Amino acid sequence: MHKSSGLVGKKGKFHRPARGEENLRLTEESHSKTSILSKILDTAASVRFGIILLILLVLVCLLGMIIRQHNVAGFDEYIAEFSPFLRLLFNSMGLFDIYRSWYFNALLALLSMNIVLASVERFPKTLRFIKKRKLQPSVKWLERQAQYEVLEVDGKHKDVSKRIVNACRRAGWRQIVTTESQYKTHIFAESGVWNRLGAYPVHLALLAIFFGALLTSLFGFSGQMPLTVGQTSNKINETGIRDGQSFSSYRELPFTVTCLDLEQKLINQKGSIESVNSLDWLTHLEFRDEGKTQKAVVQLNRPFDYRGFRFFHSTFLPIGKARTVLIQIESEKGPTQSVKLKQKEVFALPDGYKLQFVDFRANVSLTRREENENSTGYQNPAAIFQIISPDGVRQAAFAFRPSRSTNEISVNTFNGHKLQLLDFEKVSEQHILFVSHDPGSVVVYTGFLLLLLSLAAVFFFSHQRVWCVIEEEPDKNLRITFGGDTNRNHLAFEEKFKKVTNSLS
Repeated sequence: MHKSSGLVGKKGKFHRPARGEENLRLTEESHSKTSILSKILDTAASVRFGIILLILLVLVCLLGMIIRQHNVAGFDEYIAEFSPFLRLLFNSMGLFDIYRSWYFNALLALLSMNIVLASVERFPKTLRFIKKRKLQPSVKWLERQAQYEVLEVDGKHKDVSKRIVNACRRAGWRQIVTTESQYKTHIFAESGVWNRLGAYPVHLALLAIFFGALLTSLFGFSGQMPLTVGQTSNKINETGIRDGQSFSSYRELPFTVTCLDLEQKLINQKGSIESVNSLDWLTHLEFRDEGKTQKAVVQLNRPFDYRGFRFFHSTFLPIGKARTVLIQIESEKGPTQSVKLKQKEVFALPDGYKLQFVDFRANVSLTRREENENSTGYQNPAAIFQIISPDGVRQAAFAFRPSRSTNEISVNTFNGHKLQLLDFEKVSEQHILFVSHDPGSVVVYTGFLLLLLSLAAVFFFSHQRVWCVIEEEPDKNLRITFGGDTNRNHLAFEEKFKKVTNSLS
C-alpha cells in the first residue's frame, strides 16, 4: 500500500505545506507566545499594578488593626462575642492572624516582584539618559525648555564664555562642558545628576522592609512570661487560633531568665497598686546562657533586647506584696532594733536565731479559715518570716503593724523576741512580660532608615541642567541663548537661573 504524509487538501489529495509556510506558521506561534509573555511582564512591572497591590496591602493591614488579633490581650473576651459561624468564617480566612496569612505574604511577594521588574525595566533608560548628554542643542530646542532667556552682550567671545562658566560654577552647576565651533560656543552645565537614580534606593529600601516583614511572618513568634521574685524560666506561653478557638502552648527559649527583683513606682505611696496609681514597673532580670550571665532591667517604656528576643512589660498580677519591709525587733534580753529586709533576705540575731523574709500578705485575717487573703488595698498587711533556730528548727512568724491586736494568738513572738511591721514598699506579686522574637526587625529598621535617607535625597535635591549658546555675528553684539530644566524644585531652580542670566545682562 502506498503511504503518504501531509495534509488532506481538496478532492481528498494530500498536500505537504511548503517550507516557507511552515516557518511562517512557527514564527507566528512564537511571536504570539512572546507577545503574551511580554504583556504579562509589562503588566507586572507597571506602576498601576504596583499601586493596586499597595492599596490592597494597606487594606489588609487596616483589617489587622480593626479585627483584634489572637496574640493581643483580651482576645478571649473579644472572640466570645462572635457567633460560632463567624468564628469559623474569620478563622478560615485568617482574619485573626492576618500578618501570618498566605494572602498577606502573597501581597508582599507580588509587590516586591513589581518593584524589581519596574526597576529592571527602567534602569537602562535612566542610565542612557544620564550618559547621553545633549551638548550642542539648537536654539529652537532651547526655546522649548522650562527656563528660556535671550541676551545680547557686548564683549569678546572668550571673555563672555569665561564669565558664563564662572557664573555657572557660582550657582552650583560644577559639571561644565564647553564646545566651540567657528561662530558658536555651546556651554552645558549640570548638577545633581545622581538624583535621577534616587528611585532605586527607595525601591531597595521598600524591598528590605517587605523582606523583613516576610521573615517575621514566617519565623517570628511571641508569647508571655509571668515572673515572680526568685523564679527561673525558659518558656513563654504562646497563643494561637484553631477552629475559631484560641489555645495556648509553650515554647522553650535558648536561655534561662531569673527574676531577681520586682519594683513598682507609685503616684500615691499610701494608695493601691492598681495601674491608675502606678508610674512605672521595673523587672530586674538575670539571663543565663551557656555559662554566661547578664543582668538587665525591663521597664514600662524601656524594653530590653537579648539575642534577638525583645522583652516588654505586658501586664501585672494585682496582688499586694512588699518589695522591702521595715520591722522592729523587741527583745527581752537586748535592745530594740529596726531592720530593713528585702524578699528572701536573712538577718541574724545575737542569740543565734535567724529571720528570713519569705512572704507578705496585704490583708491577713487569723480568725478566719482563709488566714492569708490576697488584696490590693493593704487593709491588714503582715510580713511573714521564717524563723531558724540555732539547731535548725524552723517556724513561721508574722509581723503586724503596731496598731494591730494579736492577743488571740501569739504569731509575732519567738524566744523572747517580738516582731512589729513599721513600714513596707508596695509591689505587685507578679510581672508578666511579653517576649517577641522578630528575626526581620533589623532588616525592617535598616530599610526604614534607608527609605528616610533616600526620600530626603530625592526630594530635597534635584538634577539641574543649563545650556548656553553664544553666537557671534559680524559688527553686532554677541547673542546668548539660555535654556534650562530640572526634575523637581522648579521655583528654586527658576530663581537660580534668573540670577545667573541677570548677572550677565
